[in-house]
Amino acid sequence: MDEITLNIAGDGLEEALERLRHIKGGAEEALMRALNAAGSSVRNNAPKEVVKAFDVDKKLIGKRMYVARAKPGNLSVTVGRRGRRWLAKWFAHDPNTMPRKRGGKAVFLRPRRDGTGGRHLDAHHPEGAKHPVSKAFLADLPSDRGSRGSGIYARIGPYRNRLTHARGLSVPEMLSEPDVRSAVGRGAEYALQVAVDKEIQKLLAESRGEGI
Repeated sequence: MDEITLNIAGDGLEEALERLRHIKGGAEEALMRALNAAGSSVRNNAPKEVVKAFDVDKKLIGKRMYVARAKPGNLSVTVGRRGRRWLAKWFAHDPNTMPRKRGGKAVFLRPRRDGTGGRHLDAHHPEGAKHPVSKAFLADLPSDRGSRGSGIYARIGPYRNRLTHARGLSVPEMLSEPDVRSAVGRGAEYALQVAVDKEIQKLLAESRGEGI
């Protein structure tokens, strides 16, 4: 199972802490609240960035996103996503050529919305078996062959009757794409700035109230 973690920390965190240090009244707690608000924003925003790049369902991307929240003494937030590689048939793809004949090309995935990022499906068995899989192909197999209907299949090793559903990318792999990860990172920085500004205004308002 693949996993990705997106951390909200680094230069932005130090800058935020420095801004809050000059304001009376619980800077660490304020930063903790700001970080957690930013984490929730990233969890909601990350699936949107994925669907900008990939032709996938946003609800499926966001369904298992998790947030490890900041706590006293641990001013960091981690947003993550675990998940297996999705079935290849869920992605846009080019069909295999010359079915049942030697020399044809395997099914070729085109998971990105712009048609780039193609992916051949002749890698190793998706479950980690030692046997390589043959080139992927489209098929609608009867139930007595142990299949689950129509899909993209591959033969395991040299065995014609040992089939597996070919798989494409996992959600962590999609989130790891440089353009997606960069966009999510920019969103995290902005969300933290907004949340810190909100906490600063709150602390200033409380300080003014105490001085009355």
